[in-house]
This record gives sequence, structure tokens and C-alpha cells, in this order.
Amino acid sequence: ISLDTDPDWPGWIILDSICAAIFLAEVVVKSFVLTPSEYFFGRDRVWNLFDVGLSLVAVTEIILSVLFASEGAQTRAALALR
Repeated sequence: ISLDTDPDWPGWIILDSICAAIFLAEVVVKSFVLTPSEYFFGRDRVWNLFDVGLSLVAVTEIILSVLFASEGAQTRAALALR
């Protein structure tokens, strides 16, 4: 099952939202466990910043998908971000 099979299925936004929430939860939990200074400036800072970037892209995709929720526009916005 993919976006190519049924691009206008409303479940895609729900599935994307779940994935974005998981990414965002990982960033929040890791920053609390490691402390923000260790998370952003520690040994694994590059990977942590990569996680933050992925989370921001995922959340941005959800916001754009909701804003462009007209027929077919959701698909174009999702494909533009990928």
C-alpha cells in the first residue's frame, strides 16, 4: 500500500500524523533524558540535530497537508515535500 495506490485516502494524513508524533516524542524524551545541553552540544549532536530536522519536516508536512486539504492538493503538497 502506498500513496500511489490511493493518493486521496484520508488515512494518509492520520498515518503521517502518527509518524510525526513518534518522531517528535523521541526528540522531546531524549532532550529531557540527556538534558538540552547534552542533546544539542554533546557527542551525538549531529544525529540529534538530524532527528530534530526530520521531526520539523514531518510536522511541516502535516500542517501543509491540512492547509491544502482540497481535492488533490494534499497529494501535491506531500509529494513536493518529499
